[in-house]
Amino acid sequence: MLVGSLPGNLTLFDDYSHHPLPEPPGIQYAPGAWSTAAGRYQILSRYWPHYQRLLGLPDFGPESQDRYAIQQIIEQGAMPDVKAGRVREAVRKCNNIWASLPGSQYGQRTVPYHELIAAYRAAGGRSHADG
Repeated sequence: MLVGSLPGNLTLFDDYSHHPLPEPPGIQYAPGAWSTAAGRYQILSRYWPHYQRLLGLPDFGPESQDRYAIQQIIEQGAMPDVKAGRVREAVRKCNNIWASLPGSQYGQRTVPYHELIAAYRAAGGRSHADG
C-alpha cells in the first residue's frame, strides 16, 4: 500500500524487489503533501537502504518489512513493552516514527486506540487491562 491510501480507496504496488517510491519527491497524497511512505509500515524510501543493509534484507517483501518494523520497535526501546503486553506504552514510544499511531504529532489521521487494540487482539496479541 502507498501513502494516502484509505479503506475503500487503496493505492497498491505489486513489485516487492525494491522500495516502490523514489526519493524525492515521492507521490502527492494531499494538496502540497508529498511522501515516499510505502508498505505495511509506511516506510520512507530514504531510510530503506540503511535498514536493508543493516538487516541483510533481500527485497521489500512482507517479511523484510516485518523485520524492518521489529528493528524500529527495538530501537525505540519498546520491545520489552510489546513482549509484556504493555501496548499503550509501546505505542507511546513508537508514535514518533509511525504517524498513524495514537498520540502522533504529525497532524495526519491516526488510528483510534480502541481500533488498534481490537486489531492487535484479533491478531492474537494480549495486553494488560490498560491496553
